[in-house]
Amino acid sequence: MKYRAETRTREVPHTEDDGDPVLIPDDYTVHVPVPPRDWDHIVLNAVTGGAIILNAVSVVWSTVSGGALLSRAAPAWVAYPAAVPFEAGWMTCLALEWLARHDPERARVPRRAGYVALAIAMTVIYVHGATTPAAGLWVGAAGAVISAIAKGVWTLVLRHTAAPLPPRTQAWLKVKRGQGAARLALAAQRRELLRMDDQYDALVASGLGRGETPVLLSRTEPDTGTESVPARPAPQDNVPPNPTREQPREDTANPVVPLSPGETLTDAVRAAIKDGVQDKYAALQHVMAAHGDGVNGASVMRIYNRLTNKARRTG
Repeated sequence: MKYRAETRTREVPHTEDDGDPVLIPDDYTVHVPVPPRDWDHIVLNAVTGGAIILNAVSVVWSTVSGGALLSRAAPAWVAYPAAVPFEAGWMTCLALEWLARHDPERARVPRRAGYVALAIAMTVIYVHGATTPAAGLWVGAAGAVISAIAKGVWTLVLRHTAAPLPPRTQAWLKVKRGQGAARLALAAQRRELLRMDDQYDALVASGLGRGETPVLLSRTEPDTGTESVPARPAPQDNVPPNPTREQPREDTANPVVPLSPGETLTDAVRAAIKDGVQDKYAALQHVMAAHGDGVNGASVMRIYNRLTNKARRTG
């Protein structure tokens, strides 16, 4: 057993002539056993570092070859950056495969895509070498093998470090991942709904309303809470409907209680809300059934927005 000496500090009481004890720092030495070297971890780190170096060399070589090939048809400052995706493509697939190493089903797609990207990169390198007079077929083949070696070494490292999970554990992990994704999706949708509500409140505050469509009706009511809507002169809302007009329509889904002649259009909208109408268009139909078809639809919907918005803020 090997030991190493470590110097540590502790506080000890110390007393001088005045008799008051004081805590002072005191250094002491401790011999700590040294664990044996973890050669497995050392070798794995060395292999991983070697795979990273091989991939870096492969990227440089592929970029040079692909850039030189593309520079025959484009300027060099365009050709060489454009050649980076030849190697970056399959390296990205390697990274995605590493992230999905605990889920073989998810790792299968980036693994196959990585093989396709590797084949494309090797083809580009081979074509460059084969079509270069100073190189030839063998140089092109040797250059293409560099990418294959880098890809193969990294795949072996990945297979060594990716511990397979039991089938039931994989199924549990898949369900938990789906639940987490559902929570994230719902949170994003709730945030979007809140943003839509804020936009709606801003529209209502500006006197517009959400998605209102003009209704060509003539009756109006003085509305002190919102801006007035231009309309042709008509009798006041507190005047009872003309007996010659069309009689109120029956609504079997939402039975309407007849309103007294002294009530205003705001009272009619408030009564519609109490009767359980779901939106401003249903409120308009409710009021039209009680006051006749001549009510001003824009005023009804504006009053409905104002009342429901006020109830939302106070509730």
